[in-house]
Amino acid sequence: MTLRRLTAAGSVVLAGLLVAAGCGSPDVRASRDLGDEVKVDGYRRAADYAKGNTTEVSFVGPAGVNLETAVSVTGWSPGPPPEGFPDTPAFEWVLHGSARSGDRDCVALVKKLRRGKEQFARGLSSQEMQDLTAGQLDYVEISFVCNPGA
Repeated sequence: MTLRRLTAAGSVVLAGLLVAAGCGSPDVRASRDLGDEVKVDGYRRAADYAKGNTTEVSFVGPAGVNLETAVSVTGWSPGPPPEGFPDTPAFEWVLHGSARSGDRDCVALVKKLRRGKEQFARGLSSQEMQDLTAGQLDYVEISFVCNPGA
């Protein structure tokens, strides 16, 4: 095989990997950008997870904080979860809202880990895990899902 064919084949493989990883999608980039930017006042970023056009960021911080005012991200307009929005066994949905990244409309979903479900927390030190179990800390996950703007 010639060097030109190897380079072309390598480019095709690299492009395929980037598309498979979602790097080529504007929705994925928008979701990742919001995930990189989001902050929760008084909380520490504990873990990040991304799959497809969804980015999820976890935070740990003092229990009882008003998340509606503590969460900050571009274009954040929080409100309660939609009526009938199903909770999960481990998490309770606490906020739902919109955010914007470039020309992408995004949905931001905030959920809080239920007491007794600490095994689902990621990225915590052993001391934070003890404090979470004792009810001194809350563990929050914020998910962003982005789609093309209207």
